[in-house]
Amino acid sequence: MQIFRFPLVRLSLSFAIGIAIQRFYPVPMIWICFSGAIVLITLAVGQKHKIIVLNSITPLLLFGFLGAACLGIHNPKSEKNELEDLGKADNAHVLQITTREKLKVSDRYRKYICTVEKVDGKARNGKILLYLRRDKVSDDVPIGRRLIVVTRIQRLRPMLNPAGFDYSAYLKNKGIFAQVFTDKILYDGFRKDAFYYSDKIRKRIIRNVSNGFGKREIEVFHALMLGQQQEIDAGIVMDYQATGVVHILSVSGLHVGFVMLILSTVLKPLPNSGHWRTAKLIAVILGLWVFAMLAGLSPPVLRSATTFSFLALGSHLKKGSNIYNTLAVSLLILLVFNPKLLFDVGFQLSYAALFFIVFLKTSFDNIFPARKKVVVYFRDILTVSLAAQIGTLPLSLYYFHQFPGLFLVANLVAIPLLGLIMALGLITLSWACIMPIPEILSNLTSNGISLLNYLIGRVARLDGFVFTDIWFPLSLMVASYFLLFAISSSVKRPVFSNVAMGILSLLAIQFIYLNHQREQYGKTSWIVMHTNANSLILERSLKQALVFQKKANKKEIDFVVKPFAMENRLATEFKPWKSVHFFNDKRILILDSLPVVPKSALPQIVILTNSSRLNLDRLIKDCRPEIIIADGSNYTSYVQRWKRTCEKQKIPFHATAEKGYYCLKDDR
Repeated sequence: MQIFRFPLVRLSLSFAIGIAIQRFYPVPMIWICFSGAIVLITLAVGQKHKIIVLNSITPLLLFGFLGAACLGIHNPKSEKNELEDLGKADNAHVLQITTREKLKVSDRYRKYICTVEKVDGKARNGKILLYLRRDKVSDDVPIGRRLIVVTRIQRLRPMLNPAGFDYSAYLKNKGIFAQVFTDKILYDGFRKDAFYYSDKIRKRIIRNVSNGFGKREIEVFHALMLGQQQEIDAGIVMDYQATGVVHILSVSGLHVGFVMLILSTVLKPLPNSGHWRTAKLIAVILGLWVFAMLAGLSPPVLRSATTFSFLALGSHLKKGSNIYNTLAVSLLILLVFNPKLLFDVGFQLSYAALFFIVFLKTSFDNIFPARKKVVVYFRDILTVSLAAQIGTLPLSLYYFHQFPGLFLVANLVAIPLLGLIMALGLITLSWACIMPIPEILSNLTSNGISLLNYLIGRVARLDGFVFTDIWFPLSLMVASYFLLFAISSSVKRPVFSNVAMGILSLLAIQFIYLNHQREQYGKTSWIVMHTNANSLILERSLKQALVFQKKANKKEIDFVVKPFAMENRLATEFKPWKSVHFFNDKRILILDSLPVVPKSALPQIVILTNSSRLNLDRLIKDCRPEIIIADGSNYTSYVQRWKRTCEKQKIPFHATAEKGYYCLKDDR
């Protein structure tokens, strides 16, 4: 394809591939360095003797090894081992930590990402997740606040149910390897860095814009302009998700792009020659980073500001036709400083959207030609939205398993209005940094946000156009991207290689579907799921999942049953709860809080639920089961007591709160 004739694109892609290979198939650093040295020598030989093949291949291999080495250098194994090892013990530790980022508040806890400075007086490095009880710690903790906490360090809980969202893996990718829960904190001054001053300015702005806004409007303003989504109403988020414009609520490339566009428009009357061009470039880049600071310097804002800074620099150097190189440079620099960004969902979506906007925009403009400025404006909104949606569609289906059918309508409504709101918002931010904003400005901004919420809400009510629970594995995502590239390239240049890639991609997609059906056919299993304060059994039979739930709970169905059923393409059927099950010639007995064990019962598997009041020693003596399972409906103290009893009686014991779900498979 034409994009691969740009050298920086090839090198950046090789660097990213090296990071990915090192992540999933890790190689010791000594071998990476040794292999890289051999490639470097081979490159020198190729340069000296002008061997074209070596000069073409060895730079790509070298950057691949550099990517692998970069991940190896940044991989904080010592942090992981230190904090996770401390989490294995039950004793309390004295932690000196600094708040770095505030997360969404739950019903019981305020949550913060903190950097660790000392543990028990010894210097430590790393990040930790802090949970503060809301009923005990009522005040919000500012960013940059140094805290002393005396509590037990806990390891992150692994994924406890099949096909669920692995929150621990998500946190570890961000460099967080442990968590602490507490209701008592001691304050120990401030760490006055960029994050501290960013939070101070942001809180000053929040105070100065608090008047004149409704509750829902001020929440959206905080999300749009300040990157603060912690307090936003769940109903608003659901409306934006259903219409495919939820990215509006998190400061990212779209918002930074609007800031760059607004600043460029304001500076346009200035002369476009000599030092004035340089001054305008500096003003735009400075404005982008001031906005990034006001938005909290979160990772999405930082990478967006970096990317658009390079785009502004490329435009200044009149390299617009080489925008692929500009994107590649920004990608490369971000990955050098943090190679783990490659596995961040927001990072992947941002670059996929930017790339496909550049890749497809010209083709769309040729298909839908226009001359009048108004028509061109709305055509550009539609084509940019369509290109971004096409580019991010496989990733969105893989991660979120849903597709908003009305995304074009929603973007046609939201983008023009968002541009106006961003312009008013920048004026509001600038004014609020100094003094309270005037009533007319607050009314204009608030009414604009209110109108945006109303229009998005109206589109979201057409819920029949939201397609959810779509089966879309990783292999299908990769094949879909090959198909997208093939179709896009064939439209631009219908040569044999592009058409062949499209045909092969279609064959691969068909093979993935047929192979999945073959692998899943005839599979049966019986699973004890982990749910808090409840019991849930799932029996899989061919293409159906039978669900036995002690107490009806829709949230558990959405977060526990649906992911498993979707991943395996199963229809769900709900069955009444029962105490005796049979699977694979095994008798399974479920005991409740007031257990009744039939004398004739000789179960091979016993499941203890609802903090069962039974004499476990007597049960083991009478029945001698193969294994005893305790699900998530039991008190922790009961589970620990049963565990000690089973160890004494030499009976296998499985607690779902500790080890996750328990699965029986039909091996016949």
